[in-house]
Amino acid sequence: MNEIYKSIQIHLAMIDLAVSSSQKIVSLSQIDDVSMVEKEVENRDRLMNAVNQIQILIEREVHKLTPQDVTKVDVDILKTWFYDLAKYSESILELDQQAIALLSDQKDNTSREIAHLFKSKENFKGYGQNIKK
Repeated sequence: MNEIYKSIQIHLAMIDLAVSSSQKIVSLSQIDDVSMVEKEVENRDRLMNAVNQIQILIEREVHKLTPQDVTKVDVDILKTWFYDLAKYSESILELDQQAIALLSDQKDNTSREIAHLFKSKENFKGYGQNIKK
């Protein structure tokens, strides 16, 4: 069980980093830094892939345990780990929804600006062509 405990600690620490990364994505979305948002999303994806691999290893080790190997304290630790996973997942999902909303607003604003510029260009098209030299 000691190896499982160590893996759980590493797993939770990495998930905490993923939450921090998600918070950074929201902050970057607020300042309209799309290129940095993209880089941070890529970093978080790599981190989440590592988290997933560790979780798979932990789950494999847990399935190998026999009832004689597990104490009540062990069960409580595993329950707490599952609870923490659910809370972290909710946090990341909430932060992702915030970032998506911010980026969607930015996209809408950019579309309106482009439409306005295009309309302005169309309004001035042909302006001054009737003037003879």
